[in-house]
Order: sequence, then structure tokens, then C-alpha cells
Amino acid sequence: MSVQQSDLIKALITEELNDVIHIRNVFNLSFNRSLSLIHRSKRLHKIIDDSVFIEHMNDVVRAAIVFIHSALETSLREIIRVSLKAKDLDISYIPLVGLDEIPNRREKYALKDLATHRGKTVEQVINESVDQYLRTLSFNNTTDIATSLKKVQVPSQTVEQYYSNLNDMIQRRHQIVHEGDIKRTGESSLEFEPVDLDKFLAWSDSAAKFF
Repeated sequence: MSVQQSDLIKALITEELNDVIHIRNVFNLSFNRSLSLIHRSKRLHKIIDDSVFIEHMNDVVRAAIVFIHSALETSLREIIRVSLKAKDLDISYIPLVGLDEIPNRREKYALKDLATHRGKTVEQVINESVDQYLRTLSFNNTTDIATSLKKVQVPSQTVEQYYSNLNDMIQRRHQIVHEGDIKRTGESSLEFEPVDLDKFLAWSDSAAKFF
């Protein structure tokens, strides 16, 4: 092997390691924020009444669920971004950047659609299109996760055991963010869904192991 080939291999390995480190840091940023929120809040138990503490901790756990979902969703986007960069994959489902009708699913474009990208390389246009697509990509259930991983050829068989817990967490996060975590009773309710700290810990454990 020549020195030039050796240097190229080292550069590729370094780039891949940097991508892995970046994705790990993205996940840890929100995940650690979630756990830190729980641990710091426990200290309040020494200075406030039990009833007030329980009410406070319930809201803390709700916020922590949102942060863990953020960790999961953001890191998944980065895994997809890195995979699209590293592999020769089908990107026909990704809309061309800059079009008004987003999300756009056309496979053919007129020259006027490309005119705004004069002076850019094809690589730049692709990267910008991927960035725009990922900004709009969300994961509302584990089916969304599995579908996205399949598109970038990331095998999911080893993590499917965590899907049940992750799906429950994602649905609870949806209820917290979009419904205020108010009980679903079929009529107007003035009660919140109960918070189970053990269940939260199981969800966070599954999120960490999945990642």
C-alpha cells in the first residue's frame, strides 16, 4: 500500500469516527439534560412539602420525556444525514431545496426550478435539499423510525426490542406537547394523566439502549 493510499484510508476512518462522535454528542446533549433535570429536582424534596414536591416532579418528568424524545429525534436525523453522505442511496423521495410546495414529491423539475441554484455544485444542492428535508422530518411512532432507518440501509433488527417502550414514550410526549397531558376521558377534563417515574426510567433506558 502506498503512502497516499494509507493517508486516504486514515482520512476516511477519521471522518467516520468524527461522524460517530458528533451523533453521540447530539444524543447526549438532550438525554443528559433530561436526567439532570430529574436529579436536580429531587433536591427540592428537602425544602418543600410532599404534595407540592409531587406536583412539581410530575411536571419535571413530563419535561424530561420531551427532552428524551428530542434526543432521539435529533440524533436519528443526524444518523440519516451521515448515512446519506456516506452511501450511494436512493434520494428521489427528498424534495428539491427552495421549492414553495414543500414537502414536494415531484420526480421531474423544470429548468426554472434549478435557476435559483446557479453557481452551486450538484453536491451543494443535494446537501441543502437533505438539510431542508431533515428539518421537516419527524418521528411520530416507531413505524416512522423503522421506515427512515430502512431508507438509509441502517439495520433495525437489533433495536426492535425497544420499540414498544419507545412507542409508548412518543405517544405520551405527543399528549404532553399537544394536549397538555390532560386525561383523555372523551369529554372536557380538569385532571392530568398520572406520572409514573418507574415507567419514565424504563422509557429512558430503552432510548439509551436503542441509540
